[in-house]
Amino acid sequence: MAKPQELRIPGYDFFFWPYEEQTKMKHKVLVEYFKVWATKLGKYSVINFFDCHGGCGAYLDADKPCWGSSILVARTAQELYESQGRNIRNVRIFVAEIDHDNCENLTKVIEHCNPVCWPQVVEMAFEDAVMLDKKLYQEVPSLFFIDPFGFRLNYSVLRKIRCNQRNELLINFMFDYVNRFLGLPELAGNFDTLFGCRDWREAISLDGSEREQKIIEIFRGQLKLLGKYVFPYKVSFYDKDRTYYYLFHVIDHYDGCSIMKSCFASLNNGKVEYLGNRSDRITLFDLDEFKIDDAKDYLMKRFSGQNLTFAGVNELIIEDTMYPEKDIRKALQSLKAEGKIQTFPVTSKTARGLSGDDVIVFAEAII
Repeated sequence: MAKPQELRIPGYDFFFWPYEEQTKMKHKVLVEYFKVWATKLGKYSVINFFDCHGGCGAYLDADKPCWGSSILVARTAQELYESQGRNIRNVRIFVAEIDHDNCENLTKVIEHCNPVCWPQVVEMAFEDAVMLDKKLYQEVPSLFFIDPFGFRLNYSVLRKIRCNQRNELLINFMFDYVNRFLGLPELAGNFDTLFGCRDWREAISLDGSEREQKIIEIFRGQLKLLGKYVFPYKVSFYDKDRTYYYLFHVIDHYDGCSIMKSCFASLNNGKVEYLGNRSDRITLFDLDEFKIDDAKDYLMKRFSGQNLTFAGVNELIIEDTMYPEKDIRKALQSLKAEGKIQTFPVTSKTARGLSGDDVIVFAEAII
C-alpha cells in the first residue's frame, strides 16, 4: 500500500496527510468510545491507550490542520480530567510507528500540540514495542488501536495482549485492498499472516457481496479465538457505494461491546455502518417505526416462549444483529404494550424501566 501524499502549509514544520472522510469517521468513533471507556475504567485504575501505528500525526482538511488518533485521545483525556477531576486518575498513551519519517513528524506534531497527557512515541513495529514491558498492559485495562498499512497482523502478539481480559482491540481491516489483491499468488503468504489461517482461499472464486461476507466471516472467526465478542463495523467510501474497510472491536465484556455499538450508531443516524455521502439519506426502512417493528419480529421469533433477563437478551443477540441496545429496549417496551411479553423489575426501580436483570417472559409466537 502506497503512503499518503505529504502536504505542507506555511507556519508548520511538519507535513500533513489528506484527511479523508472515512478517516474522520474512524477518529470520531475512536474518540466517542474512548470518552465512555476512560470514564468507566479510569475511575478505578490507571488506563492505557496504545496507538499501534501512529502514522504522521497530522491531517489537512481544506487547509485546516487536524490531528491524528494519539493527539485526539490525549486531548479527550484532558477534557475528561477537567470535567470529571479525580474520576480520571491517570491515562497513559503509547505510540508505535515503524517508519522513520512518520515517527519524526509525529514527534513534531506532539510538540506543537503540547498535550498535558503526553504520548510516548517509539520508532519500531508495535509487535516489538508491546514486548518491551508486558506489565504495562497485563496489569491495567488497555485499549489497542491497530490501524496498519498493508496486510500484517501478528496473532501471537494479539494473544499475549488478550491475556488480560480487560484489554480491548480495535482493528482496522482494509477490506478494499484485501478484496482487490486476494487472488495474487505472490501475496498468499501475506494473507496467511493477515488471516492467521489458509481459509481465505475459499473466497477467491466468489464475487460481490458473497465474497465480502466470506472474507469477513473468516477474519471474524479468527478474532473470535481472541475474544468473546467480535463486532465488525462497515465503513464505505465517501463517494462510492463500496466498502472501504471494517473496524473490528474485540472484547470479553458485553457492556463494552454494547457501548461501542451505541457510539457508532450515534454518529451514523442510528446505523452501525458508515455509508459515506449516503449516510444522511433516510429511507423508509430507516424510520424508527420500521426499525422497531423489524426488531420486534426478530425478538419474538428468536425468544418465543422463553424467560430471560434484559441483559441476557442483549448478550445473546449483540453480535448477530445491527440493533443498538436502545432499539432493543424500545422494541421490548412496544411488545409489552401489545401484551406479547411480561416484564418483572429486578434492576429497575419501577415497572416502566427495563435494564440489567429485569426478567422478560416471552409469549409463544403464533406461527
